[in-house]
Amino acid sequence: MSNLYHNTSLLLQTTYNSIHRHYSTGIEIIRRNVRPFLILQAGYWSLALMGVAITYRYPEIQQKVLDSTNKDLDRYQVGRWVKAAYDDGHVLKAAGWTFLINLTIGSFGCITLPSMIVPTSGILMAGVRAMTWGLIFSPIAGKKDALTLPHFITMLIEAQPYILAALGDWFLTRRFISQFGWTRVEGEGQIRSIDNEENKDKKGKRTIWSWIPISWSGYGQGLKDVLSLYGPITGILAIAAIWEGYEVIHFKKGFW
Repeated sequence: MSNLYHNTSLLLQTTYNSIHRHYSTGIEIIRRNVRPFLILQAGYWSLALMGVAITYRYPEIQQKVLDSTNKDLDRYQVGRWVKAAYDDGHVLKAAGWTFLINLTIGSFGCITLPSMIVPTSGILMAGVRAMTWGLIFSPIAGKKDALTLPHFITMLIEAQPYILAALGDWFLTRRFISQFGWTRVEGEGQIRSIDNEENKDKKGKRTIWSWIPISWSGYGQGLKDVLSLYGPITGILAIAAIWEGYEVIHFKKGFW
């Protein structure tokens, strides 16, 4: 019995230390990159306000975007489960589904994964999300309950992980362009030379790969920073999901 208690305590302590180290690393990375983080913040909310301005000029767009969003929820089984959890008033179930979808699809699938393939695409996807928020939640398009104060708080919290994921894309983009001599960053590593023999075919002609400069160590370091950000991203998304589950169910018309 004592061995079981000791092993369980050791496992919990190891798990806690790992999570704490991962979270602390992410926070330290954010502190070292405050300027780009603030620039992304400004860009995100500027695009959201742009969406609000569009609905002010073309109010019919809001309903079209809402209808499209609801159709997407009804189209997939996961979307129907999420909708059912909110309709039935199960806060924890709704929060769990919200957290899972926002982490796997909203953050990783729509921002981080594209940025790992095409640098800057994750930032563009975050911008699209911001503008979509402006279109959907604009309170000036004739839909009085489009945005309540409780859901505005949800937006403020939930936007931070998406902005952090976009910051990860900035890391990868910065290290990508450093290969062309436009900027220098730590961990650039080796750039594949177009004159290297391994980049030539049997006839001595350059292969298609010879025209693509690749810095694998720089990319690896950028990817490491991106994954480290998922400590804070996961924590904030958990808080946002719990609050969103509660406020959507209990504060549909605001605090009052």
